[in-house]
Amino acid sequence: MARAMRMDLSTNTPLGAQLLNEIPNEETSISGQTFAWSAGIMLGHAYATGEDLITKYEKINGAGFVLDDGVIETASAQSLDPSRMTTAGSLGTTIVTSDGTSNGAGTIFLDVSFRLGDGMMLSDGMMIGDGIMVSDGIMVGDPTPGLAGDDTGCMR
Repeated sequence: MARAMRMDLSTNTPLGAQLLNEIPNEETSISGQTFAWSAGIMLGHAYATGEDLITKYEKINGAGFVLDDGVIETASAQSLDPSRMTTAGSLGTTIVTSDGTSNGAGTIFLDVSFRLGDGMMLSDGMMIGDGIMVSDGIMVGDPTPGLAGDDTGCMR
């Protein structure tokens, strides 16, 4: 992949300019195992898919940007920022349980609009996950008796 990248990219490279000198195979082999690329990128609170992400220059690839800078986010909606990303990509609108293939493929778990709604998450006091939860807000919950830890110096 690195060999396929243009070497003359700079902060002056226009949005949508050709990113690669050649289109590589969209798969990788490690220790004899070959797997397809996910065909997408994670953008903070969203994911994007589309061929332009790999073939065209996106401003979010430049120095001083993070991937999430390509998303305009309001209290109830998200969209790609057309001044920083080509519009040929698409923003994922669901949270999915991955099937191991491309980004966005799998069983729909939750529509993004539920998560963006009003900035609040209501629960019965239990949250279960097998991954990482990242927040830029505050989460408040009621203490559950018996889950305060043991009476040792580490837990006080």
